[in-house]
Amino acid sequence: MDIKVLHKQGKSIFNGNGYEINRTNLRQEKFHWIARFPTDAKINFYALKKSKLTNSDLSALKTLAIGTQIDTANDNFVTQSGFNSISRVSHISQTIGMLKIGRIKLVIASDHQIKRAAQESRLDINELEKITYAFSSNPSIAMPLSTPPATIEKLSAAFKKLAQKNDLFQLVDYGDLNCIKKMAKAQP
Repeated sequence: MDIKVLHKQGKSIFNGNGYEINRTNLRQEKFHWIARFPTDAKINFYALKKSKLTNSDLSALKTLAIGTQIDTANDNFVTQSGFNSISRVSHISQTIGMLKIGRIKLVIASDHQIKRAAQESRLDINELEKITYAFSSNPSIAMPLSTPPATIEKLSAAFKKLAQKNDLFQLVDYGDLNCIKKMAKAQP
């Protein structure tokens, strides 16, 4: 999810090029890591309720067609876990569309992602069912390696200063703003 606005008193800190992504070993050297959100994102498998899938173990789910966002931690998880039929898309709401027409049977996402995708796809969230837990991750703020070092230093310093003051920013489109209270303790 792009961090579109991260601001204090109406002044943008990020210009839309920063990302809230899961920090993984595969991504460690590919980004500048600014900060980590002090929450866990629980990633789950979801299906349409009418599919009557039950809480299944991972091996049973591997045989089903699944939708995921390309090059995400969720995509890495299903790939490394040996799923047989993976449909990769650029936006999570596309997986909801594929789920609705029966092209896939599962979607892997966090609660926040699935709620937002259902809303964007005009699907009643009550038509979806959490099947089982996949994994947890720590969302982080990252910048592309092409970001100038001076910009990285300014962003890191601004985050630390705001976190120390407990005068933190509004995260547009993040969902759970309760995590902001804990950001003073967050580490890059």
